[in-house]
Order: sequence, then structure tokens, then C-alpha cells
Amino acid sequence: MNKGLMDGKQILPKEVFDLSTTIQSPGSVELKLPKFGFFWWLKDNKVFCDYNELGAELPEGSYQILGASGCACLVIPKYNAVAVRMYNSLYTYENKNFDHIEDIQTFGNLVVKEIKLQQ
Repeated sequence: MNKGLMDGKQILPKEVFDLSTTIQSPGSVELKLPKFGFFWWLKDNKVFCDYNELGAELPEGSYQILGASGCACLVIPKYNAVAVRMYNSLYTYENKNFDHIEDIQTFGNLVVKEIKLQQ
């Protein structure tokens, strides 16, 4: 959340976070496809893409990383918030009716909804 800064000390290099949370995708990637930092999905409202795992309610500048079993770490700088979803289901994807994109977008949208309710 604070780019490696903790208690006034830089624990990890700030540059790692800057690179991870800015678009690193090649310019040749079609506009309709999502853009990434280093393994992080980035919310960029300037470019609409058909396939984006970040929910519509998440503000620009949010970013998220996903695990193979469905877990997620979502960072929302606008709200100074980090949300972690611990979800361990390697077999969810065997269900033909399961929509991974809708599921992970719903997670992000619910986080934003709850943050707004608390304000």
C-alpha cells in the first residue's frame, strides 16, 4: 500500500512497486485486452477493455493479483485499503457454470461497496 515504506523506513525498493503498478504490457497489445504491471491487473479507466478482472466499481489506480486457487490481493489506493480473499478451491473451475471473471469482479465491487458504507 505504501510502496514498501513502513514506519518511516523503506523496507523494499519503491521502484519495485512503481514498476509493478504501472502498465508494463507491450504497446502492441490490443486496446480491448487488459493491461498489466508485473503480474498485477491494473485498473485504467482511460482504456476500456472487454476482459478485465477488476470490477467496474473499483476506482482508477486500483490493482490486484490473483492466485491459482482463487485467492486475491486487491489494493485500492484511493481508499487506502487492501483486501485479501483467501479462497482455496482448485476445483471450482471444473464447474462449467462458474464464471471466474464475474466472481472476481464481484469481490472487488463488494469491497468498494463496504468501504463506502463505512465512510
